[in-house]
Amino acid sequence: MSTKSIKVPFLPQPRSITLNGSSCDVAGKIIFSTNVENPLNYDYLLSLAGMTCIEKRDIQTGDLSVLYIVLGKVPAQLTLRPESTDKEAYAIESKDETIIIAANTESGLSLGIKLIVRLQKAGMLDRGYSVQDYPDI
Repeated sequence: MSTKSIKVPFLPQPRSITLNGSSCDVAGKIIFSTNVENPLNYDYLLSLAGMTCIEKRDIQTGDLSVLYIVLGKVPAQLTLRPESTDKEAYAIESKDETIIIAANTESGLSLGIKLIVRLQKAGMLDRGYSVQDYPDI
């Protein structure tokens, strides 16, 4: 597995963003799965990344301390968690046919989706990523 830091042009950098060694093919019409109460809040942001939700599904995690959005296939276990306890912290993992965003709050989920939009606009969404981030301010 290769680990390589990258720069997203003209945009604030996350604390940790690495290529995880596998490509990610999530685009166009997608299945959107989440454990948040009002997932419609994210439709607009996803449309900015060229994604259209064709189906929304609920994820039952049993642990609501971490909120998830899964774009594409839902893995058997959701183990991704933000490294920080900050309310806007988020983590992203993308590979194969799945992008997972994990956050402590819905605000963190929104920040994670905004990074997905930035990566797509920079033409880099398909490279596969592991991200850990929380705001400085």
